[in-house]
Amino acid sequence: MKRKLFICGILAILLCAMTGCKKDESVTSSDARYYIRYEVDSETIYSGYTTTVAINTEKGIQNFTEGMSFNEIFGPVKYGFETSIEAYTDLCYSGVTTARIYVCREGEPFVLKATKSMSIPNADNPLKVTYKIDF
Repeated sequence: MKRKLFICGILAILLCAMTGCKKDESVTSSDARYYIRYEVDSETIYSGYTTTVAINTEKGIQNFTEGMSFNEIFGPVKYGFETSIEAYTDLCYSGVTTARIYVCREGEPFVLKATKSMSIPNADNPLKVTYKIDF
């Protein structure tokens, strides 16, 4: 009888240690930090052109002039942040520009949240992609 009582007591302690005594380590959306990876790629058979990129970061709109591609990470930002990217090239010939917005929460992997492609975007008609952080 004492042996059964002892085994039940050990099982109860183990059960408590495995379930009820754990600290909840989940992060709620309202206090999470998010990071944004913006990517722009231009594909064409021509070279020597530039891509102009305007993105919304934790410091406001920032402008960059790059070659055929752009890939940078910004943050941290909070839940509800409105990500945006506008891109165009000085290319007058055929080509396609693709913009992508990836987002990660805390230490989680980046997830593609928005993408769009456009043939020959220019200063008067830039490629525009937005995403509001909602997870």
